[in-house]
Amino acid sequence: MGYGLAYSSISLYSVSICEAFGFSRGQFSVVMSLLSLSMSIGAFSYGKLSQKFSLKFLMINGVMMIAAGVLFMSFSTTLPMFYFAGILIGWGLSIATVIPASILMLNWFGDKRGGALGIILASTGIGAMVFSPFVIYFIDLKSFEYTLAFSGIILAVLLVPIAVFVIREKPTIQNKEKSQAETTYEEQKQGQKSGLSLKEARKTLTFYFCTITVAMYSIVFVGVTYFIPSYLLDIGLSPMVVGVMISLLSGANAIGKIIMGKINDVFNVSICVTYGTVLFIIAMVIALLIQSPVMAGVFAIIYGLSVSTASFPLTIIVSDFFGEMAYGEILSFIQGIAGLVAALAIPVAGLIYDQTGSYNLIFMVYIGLSIIPFATYFIALKKKPVIEV
Repeated sequence: MGYGLAYSSISLYSVSICEAFGFSRGQFSVVMSLLSLSMSIGAFSYGKLSQKFSLKFLMINGVMMIAAGVLFMSFSTTLPMFYFAGILIGWGLSIATVIPASILMLNWFGDKRGGALGIILASTGIGAMVFSPFVIYFIDLKSFEYTLAFSGIILAVLLVPIAVFVIREKPTIQNKEKSQAETTYEEQKQGQKSGLSLKEARKTLTFYFCTITVAMYSIVFVGVTYFIPSYLLDIGLSPMVVGVMISLLSGANAIGKIIMGKINDVFNVSICVTYGTVLFIIAMVIALLIQSPVMAGVFAIIYGLSVSTASFPLTIIVSDFFGEMAYGEILSFIQGIAGLVAALAIPVAGLIYDQTGSYNLIFMVYIGLSIIPFATYFIALKKKPVIEV
């Protein structure tokens, strides 16, 4: 729900807000850039914060920040106000969603966490699929201010009680003596993991090629996903049709994560990367040729299936390349770098739109850029360090 109403929906407000206040698309795209930047800083900081505060405390504060950010955006009238709201939402998302969810799955399900984590990752797409049509509908029926305010209230009313009363960091047992069932997965596995430390990983060429791979995929997929609603509106589709397309895309994204997991289990992560990149290029070519809602639907499905390339392979690549000893530290570091780069790239693309009045050039650039991470992944694979067990 946090992703569906606070992250995925931001781009749905772009056209209405720009028309209401006279902002350019490039100026407003900085909101998403700052949101992503804030999420990256939050990801870097989460390790230190978790040493001082409990996971539950961070999640409660995170969902409150998300709701407050959306509510603040509802009465924002200037670019700095919208920018501040984006920062607030981004920080809240970083400490209340994917990172703590991954830790919860680790503690509750241990070695069987893969399926549970896959469902959690898929839920981000499901959230956008469910809420996008409603956001579009209420923007068209009422106003973007009303829709933002209503979304903020819903987030506060539903998510805060869940964080307070439902979330438990790990299973509890009545036996006073601590058993294996009560310990966290990390505690059970302490001293049994092999691999490289972050410091050791950073001395390898594989680390840098891996970071380039993740950063470039983030630039491509974050950028395209952000600009899709505005692009579909610009080519003449009605707001309701655009809402359906975003919902369709988000549903395909959820299914795509499950499919990619199966591909990895049956084949390997290299096939996942190839599959996702090929689907992305096909989708973007179709996007440039859209002339009807049917073509838009085909694009939405194919692109949605490819989006998981930006997230799923990384979780496998890091453990394959560098082992499990410093898995979380290396993963969060690379994700943080990727988020920072993607955040800087969004306003650049927005400026291109402001100069050309079209998304065609931007999408063609993204097609070209998608070849870079595909190549750097296989270079990283070739230079993969040998891990002593």
